Amino acid sequence: MPLSTEQKQKGIRKFLEKNPDAQARVDGILQAVADALQTPLDTLKDAEAHRTLASAAKALGVDAYELLLMFAADSEEEFRQLQEENRHNLQKALGLV
Repeated sequence: MPLSTEQKQKGIRKFLEKNPDAQARVDGILQAVADALQTPLDTLKDAEAHRTLASAAKALGVDAYELLLMFAADSEEEFRQLQEENRHNLQKALGLV
């Protein structure tokens, strides 16, 4: 089963808490920018948080979803379970199982 919305939000929140530079990038998005783009500020901040997580994953040489799983999980055991579910879902989607 894919991560729930709550799990994704938790993972992003924990990622930002552990990465002050990423949090600063998200916090640096101004309401004026959102107004100019006619986009809700929360939407822009969420997109920046995801871009920052993806950049961090690339720098670490891991998949962005795997990094999100690491932060969404409350324990190593839960991470391994989520990771295995993700692999199984990918294999199923590709018709390998």
